[in-house]
Order: sequence, then structure tokens, then C-alpha cells
Amino acid sequence: MSNATQSLAGTRITSLLDANSFVEIGQSVTARNTDFNMTEKKAPSDGVITGYGVIDGNLVYVYSQDASVLKGSIGEMHARKIANIYDMAMKMGAPVIGLVDCAGLRLQEATDALEAFGTLYLKQSLASGVIPQITAIFGTCGGGLSLVPALTDFTFMEEKNAKLFVNSPNAIPGNTVDKCDTSSAKFQSEKTGLVDGVGTEEEILSQVKEELESLRMFCEIGEGSIAVDETEDIDWINNWKKYFKQFYVDDILIIPSWEEVKEEDKDKMIIHIDPGTAFGTGMHETTQLCIRQLKKYVTPETELLDVGTGSGILSIIALKMGAKHAVGTDLDPCAVPAVEENKEVNGIIPESFDMMIGNIIDDKEVQDKVGYGCYDIVVANILADVLVPLTPVIVNQMKPGAVYITSGIIDDKEPTVVDAVKAAGLEILEVTYQGEWVSVTARKQA
Repeated sequence: MSNATQSLAGTRITSLLDANSFVEIGQSVTARNTDFNMTEKKAPSDGVITGYGVIDGNLVYVYSQDASVLKGSIGEMHARKIANIYDMAMKMGAPVIGLVDCAGLRLQEATDALEAFGTLYLKQSLASGVIPQITAIFGTCGGGLSLVPALTDFTFMEEKNAKLFVNSPNAIPGNTVDKCDTSSAKFQSEKTGLVDGVGTEEEILSQVKEELESLRMFCEIGEGSIAVDETEDIDWINNWKKYFKQFYVDDILIIPSWEEVKEEDKDKMIIHIDPGTAFGTGMHETTQLCIRQLKKYVTPETELLDVGTGSGILSIIALKMGAKHAVGTDLDPCAVPAVEENKEVNGIIPESFDMMIGNIIDDKEVQDKVGYGCYDIVVANILADVLVPLTPVIVNQMKPGAVYITSGIIDDKEPTVVDAVKAAGLEILEVTYQGEWVSVTARKQA
């Protein structure tokens, strides 16, 4: 059963979204920290429910803090869940709505919790001016968390129980709550102008919906509507044809199936890619960085592991370069039909490219199926925050002397990934760049 049906935090989500539209992400995530007897404390969903749904048929991403779990405090995994839906919302061009009820920093997690706050600020800053961000405060929003509504476009507060402050009014010299409650919705709305609307919980949720509707008069939001029928999905796929055109990555021509190969290009390496509902067209800088590294290291004997394979583009290119065999893993079930279709259109022998769904980081069954010490090259075009926990695991799948190619790394995350790679005992071979993106290539000692 989803946590969204069992708590006040979940009730707020279901009240906000269209009926039966919410899809929870990260339900099984809990606190990673074990200090200060944290292992004895239950932290379902690590105190925040995250996912997506629709409002008036338009896609939105939402997080709702659960004050019944460690007072809704923000720790490492709590923040990662919110950061994850920000990444999804940025890809889809959809709004993010935060329902805040939180005691602030989780002290038991110390510097990990502080870093978590920094992650949230970064995601909000990157999203600013790109997608709408709305915060609704229903309980405490203090300390470092008070910056979150400040970084969003619109903020609403419940009139009786909501508190917004950097320092508690009682901590300010010469002031007490009974004199002037500077944390109240009334003060923040009338005196500071930080809050755009005040009301009951029901009124606040209604105001959020109204604000989204008003935004549609000025900009496109919620373009990725959720559909349950096949027609809408097909329409979405066909819409790719408007934007996805053939292009070169150095001497490799990547072309969708609906375009003709020109006569002058027929002697080139040609890769036919239809992304379908899986990620991976080859257009993104991170994919191109990986392709260039594969060109350097693929041999006729290469056994390749492609983590986060998506459309299968990197494995297919490696096989077309002459690699012996590829295995792809992904969390998204949509990757399976996408890979099969792209294998067929590129003339890939079926048994040369195997595909499986699952989380190789923490699923022992997936790790066992993939195999240990089997691969000459591991390529992982994911996000830096995933590469960090992935790297110490994936070294077990690599042969001695194997090459590890990573990307999906925004430039300010380069040191984090480099440190993780070194900590796993790998030798850095090369760090390459394209735009603001980074690829780190390393080798396992022979």
C-alpha cells in the first residue's frame, strides 16, 4: 500500500491532485544513517512522500513532508528523493509543488543533512525560470528550510499552524511570540511580502490549483500529461518526430527510423535510434561523451555492461564498433521494448545484447544475473548522485584491467564522482568535457 494513503502528508497529496492520479516514487526509501541509534527508529519513506500526478489533467511533480516521521526532518535520503523529482520535472517541463511540514535539519545526520540542504538549493536554483515551483507550508518551515519557499515562485501558508522563520521569534532579542509572531502567516504575508496567500488547509490547496491555472495564461506548464490509454502514448511518441532529426557524433550518423539515409552518408556508420518511451537519443552531451570514449576502448573481444541503458544506444554503438557482447540494465520497464526495437532496426544479433530490469546497486539478484568479473567495459551514463553509490558495487562486475566510462555528471559534481571512483580503487584515465557536462573514465587494476 502506498504511503500516500496512510498519513496526513499523503492525504494532502490526494486532496491536491486529480482522483487516482498519484504515482509514488521512492516509497521503499528510508534513512541510511545508523548513528545516534537511528537503526532503532522507523523512518518510512524517510519522512517525505514523492511522486507525480495530474491537476486538471496536467502533469505535476509533488513532495509532501510527513511530520509523523522524525518530525519530517530533512536528512540525506529525504533530500535525494526531492532532488530526484526535480530532475524528472526538469526533463518533462512540469511544475514542482512542495507541501512543507518539517522540523528542519535532521541533527542525527550532521554533515550529510547539511549537504542535503545544499542539494535542494542547487536543484531549486537550476529549476528557477525553467519550471514553476510552488511551496505550500502547513506546519513548521524554519532554519535552512526557510530558504526553500524563498527560492520558489509562489508560497502559501496555512493561517493557524504554519510557521516560517530563520530564527524563532523567541530567539530574537527584544521579541517574543506574544509581542509579534514574526513567523506567522499573517506577518509573512502582510509585513514581509514573502507569502502570496493565506488560508485554511483546504483553501491553500485550492489556491495552489488556481495559481497553476493562472500560470497557463503566460507559459506552457504540465506538457507531459499522464494518460492511461494507448492513443495518448502513441501521440507522445510521434511527437518526437517534430524534434528528433538525424545528426552526427563525429563520424557516426544517428538517425531515426522515419528519416531516409542520404546517398552520401551510406558509407558511414549508421545508427538507427527511436527513443520510444525510454531515455536515449544520442543528442545529449553526456551520451556523446560516452560514445567517444567507447570508440577508444571497444575491441572485438569486448564484453560490455551498460548500466541505465535506456534506448540501448550505447550498447548498440559498441556492438556496431565490433564489441562481442553487451548486457544492459535499467530501472524503467519501457527500456525493454525500446531496446528490442532498436536492436532489430540496427541488425543486432539478438543473443549479442541481453537486457534486464532492476536496480544493480542494491538488488543482489540483479547483480548475480549480470555476473561478476565478466566485463571489459562498464559504461554508465546516469547522474552523479547515482554514480557515487554505483561505483563501489560495479567494480565487482569488472574484469581486472577493465575500463569504467561514466557520464551524466554536471561540471560541479566532477570532484564528487572522481573521489568516488578513486575510493573504489580505480585509476583515473581521463576526464573529458562537453559544455557543462563531464565524463570520467577509469581502469580497474589488472
